[in-house]
Amino acid sequence: MRLAMVTASLGVVVLLGAWVLSGAWAAEAAALIPPKCSALNTQRHATLRTGGYERYCGPGRAVVRVGSRSFTIESGNCSGNLNRRSFGLVGAYGGAGKGFWFRLEPVKAATGRTRWFVRPGRVNIMDGDVDLPGFDSLPYPATAIISKDEKSATFSLGSPPRITGSWRCR
Repeated sequence: MRLAMVTASLGVVVLLGAWVLSGAWAAEAAALIPPKCSALNTQRHATLRTGGYERYCGPGRAVVRVGSRSFTIESGNCSGNLNRRSFGLVGAYGGAGKGFWFRLEPVKAATGRTRWFVRPGRVNIMDGDVDLPGFDSLPYPATAIISKDEKSATFSLGSPPRITGSWRCR
């Protein structure tokens, strides 16, 4: 009788453990699904963070070229703080994405103060991430040329294989 109770108890523990583990795996798999922009997210220029991904929402558009390959990114914004420009989907921990974010170098005022605003002309890209199929880093040197209306730019990253592209914020 005692042996039957011990065997039954072990069976319950094994089944309960399997149920808990399968739930954890399911939750982990669900966390790897990239977020999507809703109309409200796009209107608010939101950044969605979930499951190791960052999705940049907004009406902006970018085109990135690596060698002979070209990637069009249909969502993004230029409203990030500290001169940040963000487009598409960037994955962390090996998550595949198609997007980028850049932080543009600030302006040094005559007083020596750092001023975080965008100005037309050539600007160094001081930080960022590029996540494209087969490519996952930000090569240096990196520069952007901001248009006079400050709503669009072209950029060039690294040395061969050079990454080039443009963005437009609406």
